[in-house]
Amino acid sequence: MRDPDVLRTHWLRAAITAACLVPAVGFTTGCADEPGVADTDGTGSESETGTDDTSTSSTDGGTEPSPAAMQFSEVMYHPVLEQAFVDRHEFVEIHNPGAESVELGGWRLDGGVDFSFAPGTSIDAGGYLVIARDPAALLAIGSYALDPSQVVGPYQGELENGDEFLILRRDDDTIADTMGYDDGFPWPIAADALGAGESWLAPELLPLEDHRYRGVSLERVSLSVSGDEVGNWTASELDDPSPGRAFAGLRAEPLPILIRKDTSTASPDPLIREGEAVTLDLEFSEFGALSDVRVDYFVDDVEVAGEPVASLAVSDAEFVGRTVAVELPGQAANSIVRYRVFADRGAGVELVSPRPSDPNDYHAYFVSPVVDSDARVYQLFLASDQWAQMWTNIEAGREQGCEASPTWNDRVPGVFVYEGQVHDVQVRYQGSRWNRFNGPDVDNWPHAGPSAPSPLRGLSYRIAFPRYDRFEGRKVLALNKLTQGCPGLSSAVGFELFRRMSLPASVTSFARLHINGGYFRYMLEIERPGEEMMEAYHEAMAADPLNVEPVGHLFKSVGLNADAGPFGWGDGRPLAESCGHDINTRYAATYDRKTHTWDNHAQLIAMLEELDSYRDPFDGSIDVLATQLYLEEHFDVEAMLDHIVIMNWSIPFDDYFQNYFLYQRRSDARWSMVAWDLDQNFGPWAAGTGSGPQASIFGGRNGQDVAGGIDANRSGWWNRVKDSFLRAYEDEYIDRMKMHAGLTLHPDEVAAIVDEIVAAYDIEEANAAASSPSCDIDGAAAQFKAFAAARHAYVIGTPAADLVDW
Repeated sequence: MRDPDVLRTHWLRAAITAACLVPAVGFTTGCADEPGVADTDGTGSESETGTDDTSTSSTDGGTEPSPAAMQFSEVMYHPVLEQAFVDRHEFVEIHNPGAESVELGGWRLDGGVDFSFAPGTSIDAGGYLVIARDPAALLAIGSYALDPSQVVGPYQGELENGDEFLILRRDDDTIADTMGYDDGFPWPIAADALGAGESWLAPELLPLEDHRYRGVSLERVSLSVSGDEVGNWTASELDDPSPGRAFAGLRAEPLPILIRKDTSTASPDPLIREGEAVTLDLEFSEFGALSDVRVDYFVDDVEVAGEPVASLAVSDAEFVGRTVAVELPGQAANSIVRYRVFADRGAGVELVSPRPSDPNDYHAYFVSPVVDSDARVYQLFLASDQWAQMWTNIEAGREQGCEASPTWNDRVPGVFVYEGQVHDVQVRYQGSRWNRFNGPDVDNWPHAGPSAPSPLRGLSYRIAFPRYDRFEGRKVLALNKLTQGCPGLSSAVGFELFRRMSLPASVTSFARLHINGGYFRYMLEIERPGEEMMEAYHEAMAADPLNVEPVGHLFKSVGLNADAGPFGWGDGRPLAESCGHDINTRYAATYDRKTHTWDNHAQLIAMLEELDSYRDPFDGSIDVLATQLYLEEHFDVEAMLDHIVIMNWSIPFDDYFQNYFLYQRRSDARWSMVAWDLDQNFGPWAAGTGSGPQASIFGGRNGQDVAGGIDANRSGWWNRVKDSFLRAYEDEYIDRMKMHAGLTLHPDEVAAIVDEIVAAYDIEEANAAASSPSCDIDGAAAQFKAFAAARHAYVIGTPAADLVDW
């Protein structure tokens, strides 16, 4: 979130700067020193509309006609439950404040979206015109009661759900109006599809289905105040945007809002420390009367409800302009202080911030304990009963008879803090149907803790953030307990190898997890494959930053080696009806959709079933030519082969029927794989094969035609997608394996990555936790390097023909 002080001017300055590049002779840019454009620095005067001067002078001393005035008056940028790649029901509304009709032919909507008004398009005096992303979709919303004559479009592009800027240009390219918006404080958060998903919202707002395609828009409050003033925009009433008509809440000037809320202490330390008085620097927007300002605050105890609320009244004399400093008393370390701001804006004292429409009831700050560490320190606060509920949610297992457990992925409320920033979160344990329960006992935990499990265990945590308050842009923070992959080398090194081969893979780092004020465990933070990761990957891979691959369809195999409830084998085999569940339900359960969760599994089902149709169900052989043709048409063959090379070089433990992702690009519908769960790779499982680093490079291939099977396949399991590639591209695969073994997978390259990870791991930090690690990182590093050297010697030193056992 950018500095609120900059919000009001950032977008306009950016646009004017871009427009004010030196033009060709005679070309009008619409810059501030040209006729018809407002002074955006506040040093000159604006017209009553806050946009244009009312007249211009000609070179012969006469007066030229004033440029037509036009204003942005409403924006709906994120309707509720669109469930499509494009928000089809979003719109921008403009208003003609003048006394005459205006011909808009040649005018343009610019900035985040692009639309050129057709000749003959006009807007009546005092009228409103709606530019729609999808006019037919917008006209179909009955409550809007729009006439087709009020709607034009579609525009190109899509409004961003925050950090957006719009420009309305006349037919001579001068600027008629500008506006920018964001989806966090001090903007109305509810305009971003109510600001959060269903699990975060108040019961009275549910179900979301009641608000589908509508929700909350941004409404301009005053037509005589600039649209670049954040205080001039408010949230519409729920499900009552006003496209095509005047906003019922129009005022001569906007009500004041809180536009800045900084915290500070007398100390130069950027974090608030125990006992330090805290100064809230509050700044209000410049328009409207303001009096009787009050700050209500309390210290949040996650174990209780109804904590006493204190109030601090602010006298008018304490203000300097529209800014006031309010001092709150010091608190103990690990205190979460919540506050909100009230004021009389002409109709009695009322809540000003957070806005009543916002999904968060309070702002907050944290009193940070002193932690002597260079690592990231994550603070998590959980009520004891909620922490115990996390265990109750999973203790019966993922499947219960023919049904999936309804609580397996349920989350409980908590508070997460990093670098003093407070986030309200939802938390659950992380891991598979096997590994979610497993972890070392924590025998000595003096802080508030759960009644179950007993004793407390060092488990993995999944922390979810609401849309209005992402953590560093992320929806989810996954913290791995570092037991199977102890001390994180297999994941950290393995994912880095995938990234160095230009394949999507998680970023990892180490962090301290503190719970309820105590240092709980040293954790491996693993980026969760999902929308954010794939978006970042495509941006990094794009040759043209203006033409980035959109996020595609990502599915995680969460199957098992049996049929249980709706879940089935996640190894790529076709799934049949089972236990009363149809095939669509079974695929949806077995392959968990991680992006575009509103969409179905039809394309995944079609791919897996057609690929399997080229396989002989008895001997496991495939029609090589037909399979090749299908793979070349529907897969990114090179990316798939590179993925399988790295995975099989590492001798995988767990990519047979679970713990891998299938990904389909949107641009060309081609499929590939994304790695996950490398815990036992790079040596530990190799020892279990009986062959060590000399285990087969054909892990995942069906071993029916191999005497004794393929040693790399745990329990004889295999993966049908990998098998199709390993059979259809056998020679190409061996060549690629040998090539990468001498490059990215060379022991020297691998050793260098191992050293980087070891350097990032702090054994003293790890041992200081209540739940300390049970492994030796230096020993693990030496074993990893030894595996890499031996695997390299086997792959490079073995003739291609001898790498094949059939």
